[in-house]
Amino acid sequence: MSETLTEDKQTINTLDVSEGNLNAIVDDGFDVIEDSDATVLVTPEEGRAVSNEVPNSVLFEAPVMKNELPKLHAEFVIAADRATALSDVVRIQSDIKHKRLISIENVSEVDALVPGFINDENPAEQYTQEPSRTNVDQGLNDIDTFLEKQYDDLRTSISSLAEQYQRFTSGHADQINKQFYAVISRFNKAFAQLLHTTDNRDIYSINFILNNGVRWGKFLSDVVRESEAIVSEIRGQTPDRTYNDTFVQPLIDKVGAELRHGSDLRFTLGSMAGRPETLFFVNEKPMAIINSKLEPVIEHSESDRYSYYSALTYGNLMMMLTGSKMSEFIMGLHGVFLSNLSDITETSKMSEVVQEQNEPIAAKIKNLTIISSIINKAIQENQYISTTLEKIFTIYLAYIETIESLAQKQK
Repeated sequence: MSETLTEDKQTINTLDVSEGNLNAIVDDGFDVIEDSDATVLVTPEEGRAVSNEVPNSVLFEAPVMKNELPKLHAEFVIAADRATALSDVVRIQSDIKHKRLISIENVSEVDALVPGFINDENPAEQYTQEPSRTNVDQGLNDIDTFLEKQYDDLRTSISSLAEQYQRFTSGHADQINKQFYAVISRFNKAFAQLLHTTDNRDIYSINFILNNGVRWGKFLSDVVRESEAIVSEIRGQTPDRTYNDTFVQPLIDKVGAELRHGSDLRFTLGSMAGRPETLFFVNEKPMAIINSKLEPVIEHSESDRYSYYSALTYGNLMMMLTGSKMSEFIMGLHGVFLSNLSDITETSKMSEVVQEQNEPIAAKIKNLTIISSIINKAIQENQYISTTLEKIFTIYLAYIETIESLAQKQK
């Protein structure tokens, strides 16, 4: 067991789980957040109110807005692709200017990149099959006019999309915060109640034997496994049915569905269990949260990444959910989310500055491409953060249900 996990276990062992101290234990779950540098948008009391008033089906829905935001994100990707395509048209135009030659192939390439250039008023047939000087000046002027219009349309589109994104997500960061407070409140209370009901200070020492004859403590030492559906349908392997018909099977299925072998979240939580600093994996690439930004971690081998697979057991995952590292990690992602929202606002304003500059259309398109790239990256990160938090909240809920079920069996 790692030093970090040993410290977490020692913390659990020293908890006072007397009935009168349960609320204090719940409050302790918020102390880490209040002392952190992260922006706190709601109080612990508000979080508890949410957890008491909102049913699980609503509380643990994905933080990401399932209809509006993914659609908006797709439109941003299209806008970024359009900006790149316009940059390619500028390159073609520059080549024509340099050579003073134009052909049907040139204008067809422009139309392929940005459909609409070739039309009844600007037919491809006015140019020659082979590069020549025929209508070269007219072709360059037509490309200029086309670029001006496409640039203006794209600039307006990016500004509008950024405004819509801000509107859709204006309360989203607050919702993430409220969900976190609600879930940690429920989890800590259920966890403390379990220790109180079983008269234990150590989750591994709870004396309970599952239907299959496996002791509770032995189950907690098992490495988190994939869900049966993933193993049988995707990997074509025979699933392990050791815990079939036991009360922990729903936990195994729900956690296993979120922590597939090789998944980013599994690597992330495995690093939390095995490293002093938690890494956040995005498309299997490790990132560190530094000053509310996601920065790539260069010195990190693939063997390090896969060693995190075996570092994650049901017991140490439960302890991580109670620990300060998880709280700091979630609030760190929250900080990145807020920072990205700010970047999107400020960067979208730059498109107006670019418009006012007395620069050639090629320079304006280049700057707009950079702007769209920055905004698109921020939105992609925020969507990834939202999805990750949805998975973590789902794991919290799965553990809450299991802990509450075990507490009931002990009465």
